[in-house]
Amino acid sequence: MSLYFILLQPVSSAVVYSAIDDGMYYPKIALNFVSTGTFTYDGVTLTNGFHPLWQILLIPVFYLFSEPISGLKASFTIIFITLLISLFFFFKISKRLSLSVPAVILSFYIVYANLRSFTLLYSMLESHLLLLVYMIYIYAALKYGDARFTAPGSAFLFGLLLSVAFITRIDSFLLILTYFLFQLIIIYKTKNYKPLLWSSAGTAVFIIPYLIINLKYFGHLSTVSSWTKFTLPSFQSLQTPLNSLTGLLLPRISYVLGVSDKILIITIVFIFLISLILFYIRHKKNKQGKTVLRNYTLKKLVGTCPEFFLFTIIHFTFVWLFVPYEAMFSVWYYVSLIIALGLFAGFFFSRVQNKLIIYPVIIIIGFLVTLQFADRDSFLQKKRMSLAKIEMADYIRENISKEARIGMTDSGITAFFADHNFTALNGLIGDFEMAALVKEGKLNQLTEKYSVNYFVWDMRNEDLTNSHIEIIYKTRTVTPFNNFSEGEKPMVLFRLKDIGLESWIKNRYK
Repeated sequence: MSLYFILLQPVSSAVVYSAIDDGMYYPKIALNFVSTGTFTYDGVTLTNGFHPLWQILLIPVFYLFSEPISGLKASFTIIFITLLISLFFFFKISKRLSLSVPAVILSFYIVYANLRSFTLLYSMLESHLLLLVYMIYIYAALKYGDARFTAPGSAFLFGLLLSVAFITRIDSFLLILTYFLFQLIIIYKTKNYKPLLWSSAGTAVFIIPYLIINLKYFGHLSTVSSWTKFTLPSFQSLQTPLNSLTGLLLPRISYVLGVSDKILIITIVFIFLISLILFYIRHKKNKQGKTVLRNYTLKKLVGTCPEFFLFTIIHFTFVWLFVPYEAMFSVWYYVSLIIALGLFAGFFFSRVQNKLIIYPVIIIIGFLVTLQFADRDSFLQKKRMSLAKIEMADYIRENISKEARIGMTDSGITAFFADHNFTALNGLIGDFEMAALVKEGKLNQLTEKYSVNYFVWDMRNEDLTNSHIEIIYKTRTVTPFNNFSEGEKPMVLFRLKDIGLESWIKNRYK
């Protein structure tokens, strides 16, 4: 399926099915770096609003394939190869954990074999690299055991691996903290501090140069995107797991499984009934003195790589408390959680000996896979958003001057295919000055400072007759976009006449 989209179909098909705007920032910045020698998305501001390893890897790709579409196809091919390598380590981990074949199938389904994993790992984000780095880390932890904390050579190797994890995705700093926490506990017992020095040296290899560059050129240690997103805990964030069950969580689950909301309810009921049957069977067998499970111990799994599982819990809590409200349900934050869930499910299922449990679970997996393909049109409903953006990009590329400044939120797909430099109105991929204006809501000042004279937005029918704007183009493709309560809407290229952007947005969402 992956190779079909990458090699046989137009590359835009792969983008429609999988890539997201945040992911398409990477190839756009790589293209600009090839032509300007600077990390810029909009052609004006220097930015560090990306996770560095994937961005750096894409630069030689676009040097070799200077034609944008060829470079993008090469990028998808690299993702595919990366996932093959991560799959190799997945099976090595499964072997070391002595997972049964049905358990490997279950873990494989959770981590790789569902439509949401496909879109996450091919999103053009760094997710595929992060999956590979985490898989290598877990495999190495299983192979080296406590030597990763106590032997100087192994400690340096793990420090280096942590350094790579950090530049792959910055929030992996939490994994670094949990690693050193466990190392300090062991050092406290052994009084041997030499491995700590070696692991620290390994960790510093990539992190220290990266932080120095950030501080020198941007005046910040953090990226502009993390600086923009960071929030302090609020009462709303504390309520998130409860008040978003129906509003955000269930739709996200349906998106992850690749099924519609209605089929999701049927699926939940089906799984619940199967679970009741399995519980009854287990209870009955236990009463008869028969053992249904063997070695059913959490300690055996967690003990193999405790710092990773602790990191997963801390990372989930960190995202819950310190990022914007809606980000908790953005699955690209949860590569580590997906891995942990896959390994937990596989480990426990591998200990199940009763075929009356094994077969129904395999049936459930087959049921979910079948549902994903049977109900794929519902899954792809949101993907029409990308079709509208590509249609808009085609119009801009052919009809709008390259010197024009175009403002748009979530502009990665449109900017890449339009071959224009867009001003990102969400502030995530510009400089810190632009991000500060976005954070303070000073969009009028932003548009004036960066000479933005065109805008792209989704509009309801009543917005199309607004006398304060001049509509240049309206897409034929309509889509719910981000605000699904408004129904389907076209994407519109327009100019402001006698009104500022702040006032227009206020009227748009009143």
